[in-house]
This record gives sequence, C-alpha cells and structure tokens, in this order.
Amino acid sequence: MKVWYFTHKGKVRQNNEDALLVGKEVIRREVMDAPAFKEMEGKLFVVADGLGGHAKGEVASYEVLKVLSELEPFDEKSLNDALWKAKETLLDYVKKEPSAFGLGTALAGVILGDKDIIAFNVGDCRVYLKKDGDFVKVSRDHTLVEDLIIAGKISEEDARFHPQRHILTSAILGDYSDFELYTRRIPKKETALLICSDGFWEEFSKEEMKFFASLEEPVDAIFQALKEKPQRDNVSFIYLKL
Repeated sequence: MKVWYFTHKGKVRQNNEDALLVGKEVIRREVMDAPAFKEMEGKLFVVADGLGGHAKGEVASYEVLKVLSELEPFDEKSLNDALWKAKETLLDYVKKEPSAFGLGTALAGVILGDKDIIAFNVGDCRVYLKKDGDFVKVSRDHTLVEDLIIAGKISEEDARFHPQRHILTSAILGDYSDFELYTRRIPKKETALLICSDGFWEEFSKEEMKFFASLEEPVDAIFQALKEKPQRDNVSFIYLKL
C-alpha cells in the first residue's frame, strides 16, 4: 500500500492544531515542506482537527490519536469504546488544567479490514473514496449545514458559503457531552482513499476534486494547487492507494 500524508498550519493560523495517525504513528508538526510518502502495511489511518477557537486544540487532537493508536480489535465497537476512552482522557486533562475547558477535536479515518473498509468520522473531517473518476464523500459531516442539506433546505453549493457552516453538531470534547460516531462499510477492492480536515476540503471545488480524481496519483497536483490557495485554516490530508 502507498501512503502520502501532509499537515501544515496554513497561511493564517499561528499554530497547527491538526494531527495525523499513520498506522501506529501519531504525527504532529507545525509545517511540512511537502507531502511525505511511504510504502507500508497498516490498519488505521486518521486525521484529527483540534477545534479552532477552543483552548488547547493541538492537545486534543494529539491525545485522541494517541489513544486510537492502541486500537484493537479493528471494528466499530472497539472504535467507539476507544473514542470514549479518549474523551475521558481529555476530561482528565481539563480537571488538571481548568483553563483548557472546551478543548476538543473533530476526526475522520479508515480501518482497513481483510474484506472491507470502515470509514468513520466525528465532526467535519472527511473521508473520500476515489470511484468512477471522482472523489465521492463516504463520511457524514456533523454540522448544522449538513443537517440542512439532508432536510432539503439548502443545496451543497449553498452550504459552502453558509454563515453557520462551521457549527459542529458532534465532536470529541473534554466534557460530559455525548458524541455521534458515523461509520460506513465499503467493499475492499483496489481503490484509493482521501482523508482530510475541513481546512483541506474547503479549499477545493467539486470540479477541482474531480480533476484530481482523474489522475493516477494526484498528490503532487493537490499539493501544487494547495500552494495557491488562501489556507486560512490548518490543512491536513492522508492519501492511501491500496
């Protein structure tokens, strides 16, 4: 399996609150000069986006991925249990550091099984499947605008510019709130997957994503295009070619 990954604070933010889980390795960096590449075997790949505007977002994304790095077995129940354990870790941190109240993270990822793939997310990080010449979203945003789209009240294009597009309806927070975990099983066959933060997917139109999907290996084109974007948020992605 070929794996590319990239994380960067962007052009506006002072620090990077995103983190990546690549196999068992948690990756947290302020900037990367270019996407990293490796050939490897691994079961779990996750992008976590510490919540912007919340205290210690970078702590939340890192601590949650640290818990997930120990996930086993690789199934929905274990994933849900691990996320609750991660939430308790954040709550313990807040008890010791009350100023960090409200810290949390959104995340998205995949578990690669023998026969199928489990795509999952909490919040507005996304998983895309490269299929039929396009990148098809297989996660479900936990946002107010996604609920409005599902209810038929606004279009996907309207959602891109909606003033409340960043309001989350679920996240892993260091408090006593519940969270919603979305999971979806995908048949495992020769394919490619893109996992990304909202700072990544908000930069690109549907047409741009379709162009990237037309390429055999799109990572370099994605990276070159990113350089020309405003990058108002932290930008992170993992690209898997199975």
